[in-house]
Amino acid sequence: LNPARNLIAVCEKFNLFHRKIDLMCDDGTENKGEVSVFLERGDVMSRRIIAQIEVIYSNSMSEAGNKTMKYEYLFPQKPYSYDDVIRILEKAVPEFNRRPHGQLYGLSPDDVLAGKMPDKHLFCEKIEQARANRPKINRNQVCGIC
Repeated sequence: LNPARNLIAVCEKFNLFHRKIDLMCDDGTENKGEVSVFLERGDVMSRRIIAQIEVIYSNSMSEAGNKTMKYEYLFPQKPYSYDDVIRILEKAVPEFNRRPHGQLYGLSPDDVLAGKMPDKHLFCEKIEQARANRPKINRNQVCGIC
């Protein structure tokens, strides 16, 4: 039931009901039932694609986000109750969505949801400049031990 609620909340927040979206999921039971009911609604144009079954791709990027939520936010705070989990995630999800992401070529999920298109060349010059500057910066660091 929670995955379906999450989908509805995301569609409401970002006005996605009438946009054609491919929802890549694994074949887990959490992605059936109420999620299927949601996807069959008349105002939903999204379709479910089962990773590594209907397409050769995986949903590892989504699973990586789940892993980040668990290991960086939830487990360190040791939530005791469902309310604790909700409280932690209400802060964690927006923070995570503002972070630049390597798979999005330096854009954040929020950037992409706002319509920016990932471009693998966007930061090439800055990365090359940082690479060129790094030896000089490292030589000028004084750590107090060396």
